[in-house]
Amino acid sequence: MSAEHREAVLHYTAAFIGGLFGLYAIICRLTFGSAQTMNMISLISDLLGNDIEDFLYRLGVLILYSASIVLAIAIGERRPRQLKLISLSIDAAATLMLGFFPEDMNHILGLYPIFFAMAFQWCTFKGAYGFVCSSVFSTNNLRQFLAGIVSIVEGKESARVSRMHVFGLTLLSFHLGVAVQFLLWQRFGIPSIWFAFVPIAAAAVMAAVELRDRC
Repeated sequence: MSAEHREAVLHYTAAFIGGLFGLYAIICRLTFGSAQTMNMISLISDLLGNDIEDFLYRLGVLILYSASIVLAIAIGERRPRQLKLISLSIDAAATLMLGFFPEDMNHILGLYPIFFAMAFQWCTFKGAYGFVCSSVFSTNNLRQFLAGIVSIVEGKESARVSRMHVFGLTLLSFHLGVAVQFLLWQRFGIPSIWFAFVPIAAAAVMAAVELRDRC
C-alpha cells in the first residue's frame, strides 16, 4: 500500500469516527457536536431571549471549540508529524469520558468533549489525494461530491483519483459510522460510544506506521 493510499484510508477511518460522534451527539444530547453553526445561532437567540444559563453554556462551547482549533494549528506548526496521533488520543479521551456521563445531565455540557475532540480532528484529518475534505461534517463534502459527478459527466475530470471518489468515500465512511452508532445506541445506550475505541485504535496503528515511515 502506497503512502498516499494509506493516508486516504486513515482519512476515511477518521470520517467513520466522526460519524460515530455525530450520531451520538444528536441522539443522546439532541445537538450536533461537531460544528458551530447551530451553537452560534443558539448563542444569539439565547442572549436575545434572556436565557443566560444556556447562553453561558454555549459560550463555553464556542471558547472550547476555538481553543481546540488554535491548539491544533499550533501543534501542527511545531510537531506536524505527531499531530494525527495526538488527535486520536484526544478522541480516545473524549470517548472514555462520554461513556460515563449521565443521561440526564445538561445536554450542552454533555457534549463538551465532542466539541473539543471534533474541532481538533477537523484541523488534523484534512482530506486525501490533495482534496480538502472534512472528516467531522458533510455539507461541503456533499457539494464537492455532486460537483465531481458533474465534472465527470461533462468530461472535465482529469485527476488520477477523482473528486467524486474522495468525497463520495468520505461521505460513505461518515454515514457508515452514523449507522453503526445508531444500532449500538439501541442496544447499549450511552456506553455504546465506547465502540469508538475500535476505529480509533485502528487509525492510531496506521498513524504510527505513517510516522515511522516518515522518520
